[in-house]
This record gives sequence, structure tokens and C-alpha cells, in this order.
Amino acid sequence: SPLAVDNVDLQQAVTSGVRVANCAGANAVAVAELTWGLVLACDRRITAQDRDLKAGRWRKGFYAASTLRNGLRGRTLGVVGYGSIGQT
Repeated sequence: SPLAVDNVDLQQAVTSGVRVANCAGANAVAVAELTWGLVLACDRRITAQDRDLKAGRWRKGFYAASTLRNGLRGRTLGVVGYGSIGQT
């Protein structure tokens, strides 16, 4: 797919001796897995809790209520798309 390199100045890359490759789909599984990891992190508010903890702000009771709720149980989730990531 030309879209993967359409923002690369190919002529400048050649002149500079820089190799440019389009490896479509090579990381599709990793991207799909990361997507689900981020979904879980958002649902459990992991980054907000981490940020608060590092800043010395631990809100007692708030985190238990936000992470021990139903979470994703009973919800329908999916990755929309027919490309290599959506089909993974």
C-alpha cells in the first residue's frame, strides 16, 4: 500500500542512503493486542491511577469503586475494519 510511505520523501531518502520499506501487516497482531490492552487500561483507569500515585495523590475508596465495578462484563466490543489489524 502506498499509504504507508506517502509522507516519506523517497527521493531524499535515496539521496541520503536511507532504506524505506513498506512491511504491510507485519505488526498487525501486535497492534491488535495493544488496542485491547488500551481498552482494558481505559476501562480500569490504570493511567489515571498511576499518575495520581506518582504525584502522591491516592484517593482512598475512589480507585476500588472505579476498578471493581462490572468492567467489560456484558459489553460487546470489536475492532472495526477489514484491514490487516481488523481481521487479526
